[in-house]
Amino acid sequence: MTHASATDLLNEAKALVDGGRPGEALARLRALRDLGADFDYALCNKAAKLAAKIIAQAPAGVRPVKLALLSSSTTVFFEPILKYFALLKGIALEIRAGDFGNWRQDILNAGSWLYAFDPDFVLIATHYRDAALPAFSADPSAAAEAVAADFEKCWELLAARSRAAVFQYGFDSPADDAAGYLAHTQPGARARVLQLADAALCRHAAARGVTMVDLAQARALAGAARWEDARLWSHARQHPAPESLPVLAAACARAFAAKLGLSKKVCVLDLDNTLWGGVIGEDGLDGIRLGAPDAAGEGFAAFQYYLKELQSRGIVLAVCSKNNEADALLPFEKHPAMRLKRADFAVFSANWNPKSQNIAAIATALNLGLDSFVFVDDNPAEIQEVSAALPQVACVLLPKDPAEYIAALARRQYFDAVALSEDDLRRNEAYQANAQRERARAQTGDMDDFLRSLDMRCAISPVDGPALARTAQLLGKTNQFNLTTRRYGAEAVERMANTPRAFARCFQLADRFGDNGVVGILIALPAADGALEVDTFVMSCRVIGRGLEQFMFDALLDFARQNQYAHIRGVYLPTPKNAQTADLYPRLGFVPEKASPEASAWLLDVAAAKDIPTFIARA
Repeated sequence: MTHASATDLLNEAKALVDGGRPGEALARLRALRDLGADFDYALCNKAAKLAAKIIAQAPAGVRPVKLALLSSSTTVFFEPILKYFALLKGIALEIRAGDFGNWRQDILNAGSWLYAFDPDFVLIATHYRDAALPAFSADPSAAAEAVAADFEKCWELLAARSRAAVFQYGFDSPADDAAGYLAHTQPGARARVLQLADAALCRHAAARGVTMVDLAQARALAGAARWEDARLWSHARQHPAPESLPVLAAACARAFAAKLGLSKKVCVLDLDNTLWGGVIGEDGLDGIRLGAPDAAGEGFAAFQYYLKELQSRGIVLAVCSKNNEADALLPFEKHPAMRLKRADFAVFSANWNPKSQNIAAIATALNLGLDSFVFVDDNPAEIQEVSAALPQVACVLLPKDPAEYIAALARRQYFDAVALSEDDLRRNEAYQANAQRERARAQTGDMDDFLRSLDMRCAISPVDGPALARTAQLLGKTNQFNLTTRRYGAEAVERMANTPRAFARCFQLADRFGDNGVVGILIALPAADGALEVDTFVMSCRVIGRGLEQFMFDALLDFARQNQYAHIRGVYLPTPKNAQTADLYPRLGFVPEKASPEASAWLLDVAAAKDIPTFIARA
């Protein structure tokens, strides 16, 4: 990457946004990331000015988010760069920042600007000074827990007074410490206690549904020597140094995108010269390069290890290769250095069709939107073909050296997550079952016959205990079948579930191919006018089309009858991704109550409502 090439992209982006083409301008800014220009402070400042113009033109597919920024340092340099990195992730931030150093007062004061602003997100941007630790602590564990407990009280207040999702910085450490060498060797030294406090914050945050931003990792990426500027701290309360702000902004944007469910779910991989060196159909099993002692072979093996680790935490892998299937399967079956096996892939597509056609078929088989996909290939012609035919798919062209493959994929940060659930760990298995269902559907001419053949069973359970974390995760990342796209942490969900006469249930669907896990959440609360109002109606995209929404509604209807509600109200808040749910309430028998471009409300007379039959039995 040269500054000239980055400058060319900035100039192209400026011309496009000035010409009223913000989507294309945004594509040019995203290309800066692919060139490795993410963390150049001067370039980021220029890009941030263009990002502001792009946001003002409201490009399609970009989600507006209100962010309250509570900081113990000044944020004037940080805010535009944070907007830029968030825009790269498809988020248009409207930021309001409190006065630096007043973050705690803003949370404690129920009448502060913070609550009047009604943000979607709150970011508490603190650092090591806010822990107020001495150089040495007599009881390191107690000191660390006290720091974490202090922050937890602030999270409790935010949860009680605001609907916002909370993001919290972890702790970095001072560049210069009077403890010297002892800072990292003495158990009670401040640097060691800060690490303990960071770990305690993470534990408490997980229980509260708060998302941590790893400040220590950002410091390491930026470089400890350039992380702080003592002069700017003294004169302007600037922390970290401006040159490190792009690294920090990128970390925050990743957390925001993951919380909104904007991360990618599927990694589609070529085979030849991607998972191994050479062409299996020509070079044969003994001729491909994979594993030691060959340096390139070790690069391919390391890339497979990385992909295996992605798969183990819930990223779905699929193959899309121009190959004879028997040849393509041979290394998976017989090569001793293969780290990935056939069972690691939810779909294995090896034929001579255009790759865009195969990727579209994979999306159908998995019942996922194409915007959830990343396609990885070493061939620029294949990347160009897929990019042109399927612009929703993110494409990664691999470099020439396989030793650089991991970095080429990792630096794009497509697969971030804010939590890891048991369902995530079983996701590849679930999507393999989805592909089997799709094959069964294709072989069955009648949709009712297909649904009947699945032998579906659904368990209904309260939203409490272990289900809270999965509920918050599903609410955080589900976009397509989500009537309001309201995002709640576990604590807010628990509070709603404990509301008297509220309906809050999880739905776990299983069939003859396997258990899908918790794939539906329905929460309805008593409204001021006596109606039972649906606050949250969410269903995983991998079970769309099986009638689960009718089953969920019938459970709600039964509850309304038992609790003598006369009416159920449904609210629909349209987004670019949830258009498929626009007609859900009329399909369920609701009549319009009021409507605007921003929202619509629908009402159902419980006494006149009819149960809707499905092919799902209650487990």
